[in-house]
Amino acid sequence: MKKTVTTTLSIALLATTFLTSCDKKETKIPAKVSKDMVFNTTISEVRLGDGVPLNIDVSVRWKIQDFEAFSSQFDSPESYDSLVLATRESEIANKVANQYMNVDSVFTSQRHQFINQVKGTFASQLGESGIEIKEVIVSNLKFPENYTNAMEQLAMQEQELERIRKQSLIDLEVSIAAKKQAEEDGKVTMAKAEMNAKVQKINAETEKSIRQNRLAP
Repeated sequence: MKKTVTTTLSIALLATTFLTSCDKKETKIPAKVSKDMVFNTTISEVRLGDGVPLNIDVSVRWKIQDFEAFSSQFDSPESYDSLVLATRESEIANKVANQYMNVDSVFTSQRHQFINQVKGTFASQLGESGIEIKEVIVSNLKFPENYTNAMEQLAMQEQELERIRKQSLIDLEVSIAAKKQAEEDGKVTMAKAEMNAKVQKINAETEKSIRQNRLAP
């Protein structure tokens, strides 16, 4: 009887050890989860203050710091991407975009400021306990096609006006130079005419003097 009890206890201990070993194996962080995760997405229809919609291409690099806390809430990193990051990105991006009232400024002078603000806000607000946001990359801003076409046309018109302005300045400079040259040529011509007149006068006086000398007794 004693042997039977001992055997039973041994089996129980072995079973407990096996189950404990299995539990530890199950809670070990998988290799792919222990590495950085990257979530690439396009946030669509982000509205600026004037109502113009943008699409923003974003990549977020994040890492699980507390796997037990993470696994208690999410089945996989992909589920966290879709359930939390995607929704939170859209909410944050719209809050930032709504502060910019002029699409023209975001398209030109405030583009870098807008991108930096989106990146900074994502980095500080996307994460939560047990999850680290390591890097945020905004790779592209996509404006409505009709707006970009209009801006391209405007840019082409401005380039053409600038070309015409420069050509007008060149033509004006050429005209001024030609006028100065004509004035210089006119002065030279007048000087030559005055000299020719003086020479003719001298020649006439000389001939007159010669004739008078010939007629003298």
